[in-house]
Amino acid sequence: MEVRECPYCHKKVSLRKCSICFLRVTSNSIRCNHCNYSISLLKEPISVSACVAVGFLSMVIPMNFFLCYMHFSFGKALMYTFPIIVVEIILSMILTLRKIKFKRTYWATSVPDISSLSIRILNRRFEHSFLKREEVPSQKTLNAVVKYWSTNIKIC
Repeated sequence: MEVRECPYCHKKVSLRKCSICFLRVTSNSIRCNHCNYSISLLKEPISVSACVAVGFLSMVIPMNFFLCYMHFSFGKALMYTFPIIVVEIILSMILTLRKIKFKRTYWATSVPDISSLSIRILNRRFEHSFLKREEVPSQKTLNAVVKYWSTNIKIC
């Protein structure tokens, strides 16, 4: 399997979806932007201890250099250290994106599609209305309601 490849449809997952992995814990799952199946990380692309060590060293070493050897004030040293920290964060994101791999989640096959779920709910509601009156909704009405639900209601 390639880097950033969905295990279901075998297409590359978008950078936007992968960037969610930077903000969340690796145990959370995301959805593929092509097939909408739930996928999770195979393993941590870069270990947390390595990221913390590199991040700490990229802050401490330049800050001490600007404070002790260049004799800058704290604010000026912080302003000179900030671009180095930003470059380090960008490099760690690039390395993570180059090593990220996904796996199938065990419950992803049982997640229903939004349209089939909403049709089932609508059919149950209309079945109850059939007991009260003898009106049968048309397929066009059902499709319009499903289209409205799928565009206006977001299920997380």
